[in-house]
Amino acid sequence: MIDSGKINSQVTQLQQYDIAIQNFKIKYKYLPGDAPTFGGDGNGMVQCPIANCGANRDTGFFTEIRNFWVNTSEMSNFPIKYNGTITGNIIKAGVNIPRLKIGNKLSSVVVGESDLDRPTPFWPQPYYYLGYIIEQNGYLNTANAFTSQEAVSLDQKIDDGIANTGNILAVGGGGGVSGLGYPVNSTAGSGCVVSSDLSKYNLSSTSQYPCSLALKMFSSGG
Repeated sequence: MIDSGKINSQVTQLQQYDIAIQNFKIKYKYLPGDAPTFGGDGNGMVQCPIANCGANRDTGFFTEIRNFWVNTSEMSNFPIKYNGTITGNIIKAGVNIPRLKIGNKLSSVVVGESDLDRPTPFWPQPYYYLGYIIEQNGYLNTANAFTSQEAVSLDQKIDDGIANTGNILAVGGGGGVSGLGYPVNSTAGSGCVVSSDLSKYNLSSTSQYPCSLALKMFSSGG
């Protein structure tokens, strides 16, 4: 049985992020990371530019993607100041990016790219990728970080509780965070969602952490 207090705490955390990002946008006229004041290109999208990432734009943790949480945390009353310096090619949750309240001990959140030439879950709006995120040689790798019960509980609290519709979606881990990324795990028995009905979370999954989530920014109810 999922602890409702933890789910409520997770929703509150996401609402605080939405508010801080909105305040940044009001002050600087751009999203964090994209703001020219802080080295962004001001094109209205949070992305890893071709100059830095080339063909690896979906996995590059450079410039705007890296600076997103650094910029956000500069707002007053933000609880933690994030550091854009990566040590040992490993992104550290709680140091470089936020650590989440639920999920495994490595669960964290990074902004998903908004990109003209790649499909994204909520285009043209930016989104959060919620999962297990690591960096290797400057590039992002993702993995699943939530139980199916945690995923459905958060979906129900914020949205419609349906895995493939609405403002929060079940997605997969295993690669970068641009676009739809890797397909949601629908393996029979062990997947995040039911193999015969991708709208339903698999609450009897045999995998401990089969789920990652994509959440549309500014939709957490704050």
